[in-house]
Amino acid sequence: MKHIFVLRHAQKNLLTSGITKKGEEECHEAQRVLPQFSLVICSEKKRCYETAVQLTNTEPQADSRANIEHDSGKELAALIFETLKKLQDNENAVIITHEPCLGPAFSLLQQKIPHQEPIHFGALQGFIIDEKKKVKLVH
Repeated sequence: MKHIFVLRHAQKNLLTSGITKKGEEECHEAQRVLPQFSLVICSEKKRCYETAVQLTNTEPQADSRANIEHDSGKELAALIFETLKKLQDNENAVIITHEPCLGPAFSLLQQKIPHQEPIHFGALQGFIIDEKKKVKLVH
């Protein structure tokens, strides 16, 4: 079964726009429970790039559809569906993105009205979607 983990970046360092030391530690803790990823995608923002590298020890592919400016969730949902098509059986991917597009994309994928139930995602929280388009939250 193919799975895509769609996660918010680690804790942001307000001075550098990267991630904090605590964010790095959280990434290393999360590594222990997350699967291996065949494909690593992130927003072009520094905090997403650094999260992807710390979480996977892999050079991520930057994709503007995971960027913070796309708060409708449509762009992120399109990226997710495209990524599902690229994966082989039993492969996993991760997309590191931003909180403003996570909630709307989650609602779209569940076919709920956006903003009906506001969902707020903390650092390294998000959702998993499988090849059957079943979605579940990751906390």
